Amino acid sequence: MKIEYSLAELEEIIGDLSSEGSFAGTVSGIAALKKASKTDLSFLGNKKYTPEVLESAAGVILLPNDFKGQPKNGQVFLRVENPSFALAKVCRAIELKLWPKPTPGIHPTAIVDRTAVVARSATVGPFCVLEAGATVGARAHLQVNVHVGKDARIGKDCWLRSNVVIGDY
Repeated sequence: MKIEYSLAELEEIIGDLSSEGSFAGTVSGIAALKKASKTDLSFLGNKKYTPEVLESAAGVILLPNDFKGQPKNGQVFLRVENPSFALAKVCRAIELKLWPKPTPGIHPTAIVDRTAVVARSATVGPFCVLEAGATVGARAHLQVNVHVGKDARIGKDCWLRSNVVIGDY
């Protein structure tokens, strides 16, 4: 699977940032400052690598707000409070694209208490048990034989593997 992001998509994923420079095309990789190519995203997470920023060929570089310097032609600097955290957001978006997309719904063999609440976009797999007051959030996925105790909450986008037990409350 090939994963690519436009600059606009990256900006949406990262959120609070300021952008400087221009970048056409898409980012298709993540690389260290020294090894990056024009289609890579890179970042400055440790000040000791500051000299490498201006030498980097990366098309998009995540930098702290206080970084001094200008991007090259065809390069954009995304200034953020915490470049490492911004990179983690991008990695999370990639991870979500790689996970399979199960069909929402409750398997007929699941045992769901009448007071349990399951989001319409959630998946409750075979032989799962949801006790009284249990809540399963949006896009959550419970694989086979997951047990969710009384008044326990499973948040949105959670993925519980087979045989996981979440205790009461």
